[in-house]
Amino acid sequence: MLIPAVSFAQDDEAEGTETEETMEAGDASESEDAEEGEGGEAAATGDAMKVEDDASTPLAVRRGVFVSGDFGIYFRFGGTNTNSPLRPLPTRPTSNIQPYYGIVAGYDLVDTPDFALSGGLRFAMLLNGGSGTATANDDPNVDPNTYPNDYSVIQTGVAFKGSLRVADRVGLVFGLDGGLALLNPDPLAPAATGPGINGALPDSGGLGIGGIAGLSVGTELYTLLDGFTIGSNLRFTAIFAGADFIPGLAIEVVNFKYTF
Repeated sequence: MLIPAVSFAQDDEAEGTETEETMEAGDASESEDAEEGEGGEAAATGDAMKVEDDASTPLAVRRGVFVSGDFGIYFRFGGTNTNSPLRPLPTRPTSNIQPYYGIVAGYDLVDTPDFALSGGLRFAMLLNGGSGTATANDDPNVDPNTYPNDYSVIQTGVAFKGSLRVADRVGLVFGLDGGLALLNPDPLAPAATGPGINGALPDSGGLGIGGIAGLSVGTELYTLLDGFTIGSNLRFTAIFAGADFIPGLAIEVVNFKYTF
């Protein structure tokens, strides 16, 4: 009779021992899980803080020696249609839309996180189409139809541009440039004198020399490609050819800049 009782008591003691061991193991496991959870939460918090710090750090824009290219269209304001047989010559509000391109090689003189100022050498070409410079006040002994109606303007000079950073990857730019203007053919040189006279003048079709100044405003985008910047600008131009003043507008549709 005692054997089953003893066996039963031993079973209870074994079960109790196993239960205590299991409870102790469970408590240890929960403790380890809690420690791991606290460590994971700390690691996650650290990662989040690192991402936040990276997001709050402004994009570093490369500055220094650069080359930029401008591509767009150009048209002048005013002028006359010297190809017209009407008298007086009909005026035009603008010339035909023609190509425009330019290149600047320069250096960033001032570099701060929010502002940069650059200077360099500028070379550009503006094409004028369908708008001559002859007016009703020109010499009556000159055939107005022999004034050039189309000519090119080659610019060589200097340019300065400032960039104000308004967002992480966006800047507002404004520029000033000026220099020598070479006009071919000279818009002030007629080909002949007197109605019905076809003799060409010695200076007709030659190269005219004047001055040019420009004022531009636009935007630029700092791309993910290190050193590359793109943008677009509006450039107001003033050409001084002898006694003639030629205002115009160049729309720089695309501006590429690479900083070495």
